[in-house]
Amino acid sequence: MRQLWIFTSRYPYPIEKGDKLRLYFQLMELSAHFEVTLFTLCESEPLPEHRKELEKYCSEIVYCKVSRVAQLYHTFLAFTRKFPLQVGFFHHGGLQRIIHDRFVEQPPDVIYCHLIRMTEYVRHLPVPKVLDYMDAFSLGMFRASENSKNIFWRYLYRIEATLCAHYERLVFSNFDGWTIISEQDQQSLHILQKELVKVVQNGIDTRQFYFEKDLSHKEQLLFIGNLGYAPNVRAAQYLVEEVMPRLWVQRPEARLVLAGARPGAWLQRLQDKRIEVRGWVESIRDVYGEGSVFVAPLFTGSGMQNKILEAMSVGVPCVTTDIVNDSILADAPEEILLANDAEAFVEQVLHLFRNEDDFRRLSLNGRQFVERNFPWEKATQPLVDLLKQISNIENKTEYAK
Repeated sequence: MRQLWIFTSRYPYPIEKGDKLRLYFQLMELSAHFEVTLFTLCESEPLPEHRKELEKYCSEIVYCKVSRVAQLYHTFLAFTRKFPLQVGFFHHGGLQRIIHDRFVEQPPDVIYCHLIRMTEYVRHLPVPKVLDYMDAFSLGMFRASENSKNIFWRYLYRIEATLCAHYERLVFSNFDGWTIISEQDQQSLHILQKELVKVVQNGIDTRQFYFEKDLSHKEQLLFIGNLGYAPNVRAAQYLVEEVMPRLWVQRPEARLVLAGARPGAWLQRLQDKRIEVRGWVESIRDVYGEGSVFVAPLFTGSGMQNKILEAMSVGVPCVTTDIVNDSILADAPEEILLANDAEAFVEQVLHLFRNEDDFRRLSLNGRQFVERNFPWEKATQPLVDLLKQISNIENKTEYAK
């Protein structure tokens, strides 16, 4: 079995962030075709049960703990080199030395680098390599700049957007294959040969997010996501400050449930009993299964929103923005409802509150959409094919010359 080295910026278990989810399920599929060694960073020692979970799919796990001081120092160094701040933030000299020593000892057949922030570790290694851009980070940072009300953050996001766009072009030539999560992100890359970047979507584990046939039709809004991630924070604020006050004018008893890791202090201070903040939930599927309407007013960020697919898989009707739907291409209004301002969100939510038949129709259609388009095996197959293609005998002979 061919040797595959995978590089990722975060220990991919437990799954509470989108990049972890993508890599965890890709690991499951890739381990059937390659012998996998995982190189990763982590903020603290992984728990034994978390190591055991990844050992199902990895023959070896190499990890380095990073301190916040070191991250800030390397972020500053990246800025002086005109590299994206995130490239510096995730750089670790100890991991770099380990990689060098291991490569000299026994290089792999192929490398899979997850995100541009890890490319400095591997981009000059003389072995076939695939880079997963995942998202067009330059696009995400530009949108964050456009939507930020704070002058400092608007300026910082704009700088990072420019640095990411330059770096996305720079590292392209160092790799032999490239992937990205959606056609929208592919087209947003500032790269001349963007058509060579293969779209490798995320999938959904429909067994975990099983369909709830008897989903409750009640007046409750639901938003789930990492509540420490800036686009999700802005979405939660938008729901609390813009959507719910308008909705309460007509439905004063309507409730809002916010669930996800790392909720900020401002969420914890909310006093309205109609808003429930749950924070990290061990079984997030159970929260989806409570019913209600999933509302995702996301106007920034990039990539694919797994939370939308999870909700649709369970059967929860979804209302979100054009930007979000551009990455999954669900049929509106048959499979998803779209809104791009607070009034439109309220209108779509009220429609579902008032029309149980449309609620049930959207619930079923959303589930069938996910089943057709997003099983993980189907989503990951283009990546498996690409890694096999560039790690063939001819490639290895060519690299040895």
